[in-house]
Amino acid sequence: MITHSGGGFVPSEKMAHDFTLEDIAHHLSMVNRWGGATTRYYSVLDHCLIMYKLLDIDSPVHLRLGVLLHDAHEFILHDIPSTWKNVGIADFGRVYKDLIDYVQDRIERRLGVGDCPSSYKRLGKDVGYYDKLMLFVEAECFLTLKAQKEFELVYADWIRQYNGDVDQLLIKKGKRITRRHMLVKRFIGNWFLRRRFILCVKQEIKYQWPKMHPLKIEIGPLRG
Repeated sequence: MITHSGGGFVPSEKMAHDFTLEDIAHHLSMVNRWGGATTRYYSVLDHCLIMYKLLDIDSPVHLRLGVLLHDAHEFILHDIPSTWKNVGIADFGRVYKDLIDYVQDRIERRLGVGDCPSSYKRLGKDVGYYDKLMLFVEAECFLTLKAQKEFELVYADWIRQYNGDVDQLLIKKGKRITRRHMLVKRFIGNWFLRRRFILCVKQEIKYQWPKMHPLKIEIGPLRG
């Protein structure tokens, strides 16, 4: 696959990957969440940045980096709705999870964080909690009323599971952050958000691996 910067991501151990962090940011900013069912454009990059803002400032460093990169594999695989990720038809769910692990591992190795505590496999449950909370936030902010009712039926078990006081406070906080984020996005555009994502990732890696700074990440030129 050819990336935005002109590099590539090839599903082979024998060939080098030359994608950059800028590629990840650019591609994620062009992938719409919810399979395109939203009332306005809402990207995977938006999702990652809002989740990042949802964390407390004193949250563990490895969790902050993990949240930023938890959907990084979607720069190659794109966003597939959760119900399809677990489908059993022709072992699709299992194969797709294997693909996620493969791509995420290559990304983390490329960025030099494959062995750190924020790696995808080590943070599955921790990041998954905030990821599920974001579903409730996004359903109210970006789906039609009819689609919201369908969401409540499909995810009834999750709604009951995440109905505690702390969960509800975080969901309300997420809605405020999301509305503010989308308002700001109208004026500054995707270029600024991509740059912010890149800088946040660099900053969190610096905090997590201070001896690695300056980073051994190929950032590439910032582009609009």
